[in-house]
Amino acid sequence: MTQCSKILVLFLFVTLAVYGQASSTASGTSFVVFDGTLYQRKPDLRPFGLKPITICYSSSLWKKASDSQSLPTADTIRDLAIQASKSTGIVAIDIESWPVTGDPSIVAQSLQKYTQTINLFKQSAPSLKVGYYGVAPIRNYWDAIGDKSTPKYKAWQTADDRVSSIGKTADVLFPSVYTFYKDEIGWRTYATAQIAEARRISNGKPVYVFLWPQFHDASSEYLPPGYWRMELNTARQYADGIVIWGGWQQPWNPNAPWWLETLRFLNENHIGK
Repeated sequence: MTQCSKILVLFLFVTLAVYGQASSTASGTSFVVFDGTLYQRKPDLRPFGLKPITICYSSSLWKKASDSQSLPTADTIRDLAIQASKSTGIVAIDIESWPVTGDPSIVAQSLQKYTQTINLFKQSAPSLKVGYYGVAPIRNYWDAIGDKSTPKYKAWQTADDRVSSIGKTADVLFPSVYTFYKDEIGWRTYATAQIAEARRISNGKPVYVFLWPQFHDASSEYLPPGYWRMELNTARQYADGIVIWGGWQQPWNPNAPWWLETLRFLNENHIGK
């Protein structure tokens, strides 16, 4: 084989490798969907393409709700971190008792506790991927759907700047983009703004959005399949993955419209395949 032929073969090999890598990414193999649901008698959803994830709720961090203003004990964090590291390798910490808006001195105390807690998780299990549910960016529907030039939108970004230290400490960000209203356009504007803010403060960390196939109100009504599919598609377009939540004290229904739509989404995007 001549030198020119060798160069041509090498060029073709590199081109095919790059093309294959790009095709793999475009097919959805880098996009992740996690199962954070709590349905009763739920089967193992991994064969369908969902990955397991550990969610640490307040009940696992504190024995008494009255203790939730203090740091969890180091022993508690160590046990939870090691367990999550051995089971799923990724954890979303759900602490909603430490304010990140309001009095600046209280916010500063909260940020210190958030940072200390996540550092203890990471020290206890260095390979564990750790993040907080819904803390950074701050969930804010009405300001997020406004024009970016408005004072309210900029004030929301300033508030996100204050919690950006969490984005720097965490391995992943878990914005909450649950559905409050039947306004699909409003939800899409809100969700894309939340994801954009997560990108802005994440320093390149993965962004996995929490989605819930029910409306976030007292009725617990399920979203219409088309609405739910729009949310899945929006997350697919702008985020790195989805954590599907919900199902508390509800029986698993394999024929539920939201689940059938999720299956179509997974199959059409080749997720988990």
